[in-house]
Amino acid sequence: MVISLWAQGPDWQQILTQMIQNINLISVGAAVVPALLLLWFFYSRDANPEPRLHIVITFVLGILITVPIMAVGIFLAPVLSNLAQVNPIIHGAEYPIPTAAAQGFLAAALPEEVFKFLVVWLYCSRLKAFDEPMDGIVYGVTASLGFAALENVMYASSNNWWIILMRAFTAVPCHAFLGAISGYFIGQAKFKNGGFGGMLLGLLAAFVMHGLYDFLLMIPLYAKEAWLEANPEWVLGSVVGGLAVLVVSGVWTFILVGRARAQQVPSA
Repeated sequence: MVISLWAQGPDWQQILTQMIQNINLISVGAAVVPALLLLWFFYSRDANPEPRLHIVITFVLGILITVPIMAVGIFLAPVLSNLAQVNPIIHGAEYPIPTAAAQGFLAAALPEEVFKFLVVWLYCSRLKAFDEPMDGIVYGVTASLGFAALENVMYASSNNWWIILMRAFTAVPCHAFLGAISGYFIGQAKFKNGGFGGMLLGLLAAFVMHGLYDFLLMIPLYAKEAWLEANPEWVLGSVVGGLAVLVVSGVWTFILVGRARAQQVPSA
């Protein structure tokens, strides 16, 4: 949604205002509930649960990073527009593949994963309660779902229940998985080995998975109708590929959660 805002150029403010006007309590609830359910699930995996106040603050910080992420997007808009073959206009790109790559990796994955990483590294990892590797996963998921919840609310402003339902089973879990992966590496680097380089490895993994997921699913979004009709295999391949990235990131996440839980010593 952040991408679709600034991709519209100078009209993004008008679009944002219209979104706010269209928001209603029912669609907001439907948009937020999936994030809260996933947060509860990962929080319940922790044998030594984190203080709820820290969880709430981390979730709110995940919401607040939307502001700098949008600022980065607005800054990048003219830069990416000047790149050869990149035309960030929805359903209007002459070359949708390089456009989707630029939007997916540079405009979406890079700022989103960096700012989520900063929340966990600069705030969460310095908390006294962050005292075992599993905490990296819990806080990473929490920060990611804070961002995902607000992004979902922005999509819900369309009051399109198909979009709301689809995102509940795709984009929101994807954010949670990527937060868990990045957070796992932060937790391991702090308590086991890897140092700051290990943390950056987790950030890189989340960035690559996020960028690939967005890139594949954005190809049909930016392509002209004539291009879609001439390349049906790309449409099918992009959807299947995006879902495959989601499944792989989910499987990887549950493997990492299992490893982190095995390192825990339940409190007395």
